[in-house]
Amino acid sequence: MSDLDIPKLKLALTANADDASREAYALICNLQTHIAELEKLQAEYKYLEDSFLRLEQENLTLRTVGVTMDKRVAELETQLNEFHNIVNESIGVAGFHLNGEVATWEYLGVTGESNATIQD
Repeated sequence: MSDLDIPKLKLALTANADDASREAYALICNLQTHIAELEKLQAEYKYLEDSFLRLEQENLTLRTVGVTMDKRVAELETQLNEFHNIVNESIGVAGFHLNGEVATWEYLGVTGESNATIQD
């Protein structure tokens, strides 16, 4: 902002001013209004720019998390498929009971129905 003392300038111009002086005064006042508006717009622009940069960083973070989650989902699907292969190729778990009997998948709660639910 300029160091002009607008009230004193106005007083001097109104006491003994010609048209050019009055016009100059009006232009100075108008300029000060525009400078204030420009400062406000600059502050708003800075805020928006900071917000955009923050959102851009959050977007990058979410993309990274998404890729990590996709990779983890793929790993879990592979492990689940391996488990289903074991269930489909066997009748249960040997050595689960101390008496030597095989614990069937049904006994352990792994039935065809739960197997299908897990696959969904």
